[in-house]
Amino acid sequence: MLQPTNGADINKAKNGVDALKTELESLKKAKGELENKVKDLTDSAKTADDYKKELEKLQKEVKEKAEAEEKQKADNELTAAIENSFGDKKFSSDYVRRGIIADMKAEIAKPENKGKGYSEIFEALTKDKAGIFENPNKPADMAGIGKAETKTDEAAARAE
Repeated sequence: MLQPTNGADINKAKNGVDALKTELESLKKAKGELENKVKDLTDSAKTADDYKKELEKLQKEVKEKAEAEEKQKADNELTAAIENSFGDKKFSSDYVRRGIIADMKAEIAKPENKGKGYSEIFEALTKDKAGIFENPNKPADMAGIGKAETKTDEAAARAE
């Protein structure tokens, strides 16, 4: 082995050693990653039946999700049609509106209501029911009852 003779040769040798160390570390890392991949592949040696079961499971999940989305879409369309049957009537609260919608959905599903329109069912549900709709003749906002302030001079009023 050659002995370095000056500072420049020592620095060159040191840089070469550092480069070799870096390269060795990266090769060790790459070797470890490849060993892990091989281990994962051997551990997951699945059969065709395993893949078939996974595929069937995924297909079932996709089908259930599509059915749920379709059901939600149909429910949203029914809700919109029911709300259209309300016309210009305003409910006393959102709670009452949601309750009427739920009641109408239940009534629409009944066989005795087949062929009836949404408006007809709505009228039957709300007929003679108090407190469902907003009062079109709202009471005026008045001050409360209490001591009234008078600006008249009592003595002058008595003198008359």
